[in-house]
Amino acid sequence: MRRVVFNQKGGVGKSTITCNLAAISAAQGKRVLVLDLDPQGNSTRYLLGHNPENPTETLAGFFKEMLSFSFHNKGIVGYIHPTPFDGLFLMAAHPELED
Repeated sequence: MRRVVFNQKGGVGKSTITCNLAAISAAQGKRVLVLDLDPQGNSTRYLLGHNPENPTETLAGFFKEMLSFSFHNKGIVGYIHPTPFDGLFLMAAHPELED
């Protein structure tokens, strides 16, 4: 089952809905990956408790690596963070995503 939550308008609950659907699915035994594409990083802070300090371990870093055509990529797995919730993983946001 795949779910995508998006809307350009701010303050409509996208991050809250996404994190809650992800937590429910993980609690039901599914493996869940949340991609936080919002430069504000609310889902990242909610699921990790903080923002990653190293921007190269975020979606912004992943996009930079993919666009640089490097032969020494760390691959997508290098950007996935475990959360405190079993079965729930995150590709974190970074303010550079706004660019």
